[in-house]
Amino acid sequence: MSSCLDSLKISDDKKKYIVDTLNPILEELVTELLKKCPEDPLQYIIEFGYAKKGGAAASVISDSQAAELKQEIAFLKEKMAESNQMVASMTDQEKKNQEKKKEEGSDEEEDEEEDDDDDVDEIPENTRMTEQAKKHEHP
Repeated sequence: MSSCLDSLKISDDKKKYIVDTLNPILEELVTELLKKCPEDPLQYIIEFGYAKKGGAAASVISDSQAAELKQEIAFLKEKMAESNQMVASMTDQEKKNQEKKKEEGSDEEEDEEEDDDDDVDEIPENTRMTEQAKKHEHP
């Protein structure tokens, strides 16, 4: 093992892991970073990891997860369409109700005006007939 690792206070198993597993990956990564000098080294490291793992750099989920998400999206789109239809139906019904109320309201206003004309608050004194005059009028 490397003399550098000998000075570290870690177990021999971990030193072996560093030399056999981590070192080759890190050497390749550092070499690529130094060659390309990316503006965003962290993003490059992430993409490097995905590429080493055998997946596409942008792929973060498995194919089965993607399929499940597509099914869920389709289901939610269907529910959204149903909800939109319900809202549209309710909106149409509300408009009809408002129109009906306006029509009924204008009819009621006309009726009230007619009723107002028919109502007499008080009969003027000079036009009132006394009980006796009414009796004499119709024998």
